[in-house]
Amino acid sequence: MKIGLCLPYMARDYDRTRILTWAREIDAGPFDTLSCGERITDYTYEMHTLVSAAAAVTERVRFNPSLYVLPMRSAVLTAKEIATLDVIAGGRVSVTVGVGGRPLDYQAVGAPFERRHQKLDEQVAVMKQVWRGEPLFAGSGDIGPRPPQGGDLPIFAGAMGPKAIARAAHWAHGVYAPSMAGDREGHERAFDLARAAWPEAGRTDKPYLIGGFWYSLAPDAQHALYDYTYNYMRYAGEDLARGMASADPPFGTGHSRRDRERAGRRGRRMHPGVRHRALRRDRAAGEAPDLRAYRGQAWWHCLRRREHPLRACPGRMQERKQDMTPETLVRFDMRAPDWGTPRHELYAAALDMATFADERGFTCLSLAEHHGMEDGYCPSSVTLAAAMAARTRRIELRLSAIVVPLHDPLRLAEELAVLDNLSAGRAALVAVGGYIESEFDMFDKDFAKRGRAVEETVATLRAAWTGEPFLYRGRTVRVTPCPCNPHLPIYLGGASPVAARRAARLADGFIVHDPELHRIYMEEATRLGRKPKAENVIGGPAAIFVSRDPERTWHAIARHAVHEAESYARWQEPLNLTSAYRQVATLEDIRAAGAIVVLTPEECVALGRQGIPLMLHPLIAGIDPQVGWETLELVADEVLPHLR
Repeated sequence: MKIGLCLPYMARDYDRTRILTWAREIDAGPFDTLSCGERITDYTYEMHTLVSAAAAVTERVRFNPSLYVLPMRSAVLTAKEIATLDVIAGGRVSVTVGVGGRPLDYQAVGAPFERRHQKLDEQVAVMKQVWRGEPLFAGSGDIGPRPPQGGDLPIFAGAMGPKAIARAAHWAHGVYAPSMAGDREGHERAFDLARAAWPEAGRTDKPYLIGGFWYSLAPDAQHALYDYTYNYMRYAGEDLARGMASADPPFGTGHSRRDRERAGRRGRRMHPGVRHRALRRDRAAGEAPDLRAYRGQAWWHCLRRREHPLRACPGRMQERKQDMTPETLVRFDMRAPDWGTPRHELYAAALDMATFADERGFTCLSLAEHHGMEDGYCPSSVTLAAAMAARTRRIELRLSAIVVPLHDPLRLAEELAVLDNLSAGRAALVAVGGYIESEFDMFDKDFAKRGRAVEETVATLRAAWTGEPFLYRGRTVRVTPCPCNPHLPIYLGGASPVAARRAARLADGFIVHDPELHRIYMEEATRLGRKPKAENVIGGPAAIFVSRDPERTWHAIARHAVHEAESYARWQEPLNLTSAYRQVATLEDIRAAGAIVVLTPEECVALGRQGIPLMLHPLIAGIDPQVGWETLELVADEVLPHLR
C-alpha cells in the first residue's frame, strides 16, 4: 500500500515558507504521492501553481493533482499544463480528473454546468491526443511539450457512483474514490464497482485503486477536523456542511464502551464504519447500543446513494442530488387578522405545507414567535415545531426566532431538547433579544437588560445540553434529556451592531439581512479568532411568492403584504432598527423595497443560482392558503429541479 498527502490548500495562512516546507518534508518522508485539490469560489490556492512549486523543490515524491475539474477547463491548455508539470517533475506526474460538484465554480469561470459528464469523456480523449503529438485539426501543428511519460501519462477518474465508474472504465487508469469519513466499507464499494466495470468495458488490466479521507493528528484534532470539514463542505449549504462536519462526533459519543476506552488511549478519531461495528459488538455483548452510532453510519450511506435516511441524524440531512441546491426556507408566523383566513384553517394548512416541503426537498421550516399581538402572531414556535416534527422526516426545524429574554432559560433548554429528540436531531435555534417593549411588559421582564439575558440564556443552553450538573444562579441543576444532536446549533439574530458583535462572540452564526451588519459580524469574529459555523443569511427578499402571473398574485397578496410590512415597520421604528420593512406605506412602497417579491419560476431559478436563500412565506398575514400552495408547488416542480 502506498500513502500520499494532500497540501493544505484551503489554509489562509499558507504562505511561501509553508508551501515549500510542506513539499520538502513530504518528499523526505515515507509518502509516495503529493496531491492538491481544485476549487474556485472559496479562499483556496490555485492547484496547478502549488503543485508546480512543489515539483521544483522535490526529487522523489510523485504528484497526483486531485482533481482537475476538467469540464470547466480547456482540455488543450490543461494538457499543456500537465505536460509541463511532468517535465518539471521529471516524469513523476499522474492526474485525477472529474466533474466536481460545485455549480458556483462553473459559473465563476463562465463554463456550462450541463452535460459535464459527456464533456469530461471528450476532454480526456483530447488530452491524450495532445500528449501523443497528434494534430487536433488540419494545420494545428505540434502542441507540446511531450510529457516524459509519453501519451500514456496515468489518468485517474474521481468517481464513486456506478455510472461514473462505468464511463471511466473506457479511458482511466484507475479510480480515485474519496470517503470523508475514512470508511473502508465505502472505499470497497467503489473499488468493487471498478473491478467489475473494467472487464465489462473490455479491459484486461486491473484498475489502480486510490482511496482518500480526512484526518487530523493535531492536539485539538476533533475541532480541527470539524472546522476543516465544515469549511470544505459549506458550498453545499449550511445544513449539509454541519451534518458532514458533525458526522464524526467527539470521543464518547456514538461509540461502544470498549471503543471509547481504546479511542481515549490512542488519541485517534473513530470513523462511522468503526461506530457501526461497535454497535454490532454492543448488541452481541448485550450492552445497550447508542443509536447515534448507527445514524452516523447511515448518514454516509445516504450521502453516497443520494437517498433519504430513515430518520435524520445530527446535522439535519437534506435529500440532494450530486448538484446541491440553495437553501429553501418555508416561513410560518401564523398571523391571522380578523379579515383573513380563520386561524384554525391556517394551522391545518401549515402542517400540510410542512409535510409537502419535507417530501419535495425543501431544506428548512422557519418558525417565528411574538407575544400578545392582535393578529394572533404565533406565541409558541416550539409547540408548532413539535407538531411539524411529527409530520416530517428530514427537513430542518428552525426556530427563527425565539425572544429568549421572555423565557426561563432552564425551561427553554428542556423544551428544545425534547423537540430535538422528537425530530431526531433536526432542531435549530435562532435567539434574539427582542425589540417590542409591550412583550417585555407582558411578562414583567426588564427591556433594558435583554442583551444580558441573551448571553445568560446561550451560556445556560450550552451547559444544560451536556447532560451534566452545572451551576445556575447559585444552585446546582441538571437538565435532561440531552438533545439528540449534541451540536444543536444556536444562532443569534439581530438588527444592530451590538447584536452582530454579540453573535461573533457567542453563536454558531448570525442570521441577518443587512450586509453592513454582516460585515461587522465577520470583522469581529475574525478579530476574536472564531470561525462562523453557519452561512449567514444576507440579502435577498424576506418573502418570496412564485407565480406564472405575477400581477394576479400581487393583487391576491396585496392587503396581506401591506399588513405584514406595516406591522414590522411599526414595531421597529421606535428603536430605529435596520429593517427590510422600514418606510413602507403602500403596496407600491413594498414592491419598490423588494422585501416581498412575486417572481416567475424562471426569475426564482435565476435568484437561486446566485446562491441567495429562497425564503417562502406561503401563509403571509392570513392569506388564502391556495395562494401559498401555488408558490410551493411551482417551486417544487419548476424551480428546485433546475437548482439541483
